[in-house]
Amino acid sequence: MYPALELLGRRMTVIISDTIFIFGAILCTVPTHQIGLIYAGRFFTGMGVGGIAAVSPIYIAEISPPAIRGRLTGFFESFYQTGAVIGFWINYGIVHNMDRSKSKAWRIPMGVQLIPAGLLALMIPLLKESPTWLLKRGRDAEARKNYSFFRNLPEDHEYIQQDMDFVKIQIAKERAHLVGDEQHATFGHMIKSAAKEGSMKGMRNRFVLVFLMFMWQAWSGAAAINYYSPTIFTSIGLSDVTLWTGVYGLIKAGGSIIFFTWFIDKFGRKNPWIISSLICAFCQYYLAIYIALGKPKVGQPMSDSTIAGGKGATAMIMIFGAAWSFGK
Repeated sequence: MYPALELLGRRMTVIISDTIFIFGAILCTVPTHQIGLIYAGRFFTGMGVGGIAAVSPIYIAEISPPAIRGRLTGFFESFYQTGAVIGFWINYGIVHNMDRSKSKAWRIPMGVQLIPAGLLALMIPLLKESPTWLLKRGRDAEARKNYSFFRNLPEDHEYIQQDMDFVKIQIAKERAHLVGDEQHATFGHMIKSAAKEGSMKGMRNRFVLVFLMFMWQAWSGAAAINYYSPTIFTSIGLSDVTLWTGVYGLIKAGGSIIFFTWFIDKFGRKNPWIISSLICAFCQYYLAIYIALGKPKVGQPMSDSTIAGGKGATAMIMIFGAAWSFGK
């Protein structure tokens, strides 16, 4: 989505991504016996949500006042977790109240995707372009107008001018590093210059650090628990897995909302990240050891120690969810 973000803008990227997602959600919902349509729908919903997930934090950061930028950007993660909670409990309701042999048991979860995507589409007319992107394009008058809208201040207010001056200085520095004296560098030239800058001493370590953080965050186990929680809960001896995945989602979303609302701008980013990583690692090691040694299975007799270990494993998953929500 980087080309769309830089060439078309943040607003247009949201429109394109949301359109792709809605198209994919429809393909997932309408089939009768065409499994290929569901596969195609899953592909397009993945592309759409990937685009939205890429543009949303950038857009939020660019329109937020610096004093509350961390908190507002964190709300994106909070709402992301809230959506997961809703998904968990929809699944719980279907498992306990519907005949799973009927098509509506899978059409409803697929169709629910259209609700938030549709709401986003309805709100697009109110969505203003990022002032930062407009300033990059030399559209200062539009940027000033949008800053006025976001800050709820007159266009000639000194705070608006301070925001614009600061962003323009940063853009000038960035452009000087990337394209030098050229005023109309091509997109390819910018990519080449960015790659050259990234290979410079002092920058390589930053790229490596960001890459490793992203990689290990993705491999931290949260996605595995989200997607394979029924299997994991079954493997530790729990029978009503939909209930426990719902509880897990509530704890994870609650931890995210609490941290990003009250604590992110108080405790910073580094220390919560380190503490969260240590707690999550401990929880994952406990789960791995318990499953390897206890070998719990639903429907089969288990010793008292295995049952007690299963309760501990359940607690570790819940603690993992709470800790992950404020550190990642």
